[in-house]
Amino acid sequence: MGIGIVILVLVLSVGLPTINRIRDKNTASETQDLMLSLDRSIREVYSEGPGSRRTPKIEIKRGDFQIDEVKELMIWDFETSVLLTEPNITVKRGTLQITTLPTKQSRKYETNFMINYTGLVDLSLKNANTQFSGSNTLSITNIGTKTGNTIPTILIETL
Repeated sequence: MGIGIVILVLVLSVGLPTINRIRDKNTASETQDLMLSLDRSIREVYSEGPGSRRTPKIEIKRGDFQIDEVKELMIWDFETSVLLTEPNITVKRGTLQITTLPTKQSRKYETNFMINYTGLVDLSLKNANTQFSGSNTLSITNIGTKTGNTIPTILIETL
């Protein structure tokens, strides 16, 4: 009985961190794919002109997904136990910028996925207080240029 408990403790102490690292890497890969897919949708409605619309589905399992209308950024942050990039170094994958920052906890990192639309489009949320979590269907629509603005406005809302 005692040997079985010792073996179980050893398996869990070695196995759980490995499982968590695999889970974190999988989340990072899914996040990267989702961010690039959303970026593709935004750029397609931008290039097709006013009235163009896409309705992608997103699923936020972990972290904080937000759209910053003031800075024209799409951002997804989450905490991980995996060092996905060198700390404090931004890595670019196409339009996606990935930065990993150390936290105060040992072996915990804050990973930031970001796409900047400054000078390309004016990102606008239909409801400024939109909280993105769980499964969502988004509507991404090119509503043309607003008065006094020279770049098109891309309206994003949850359906």
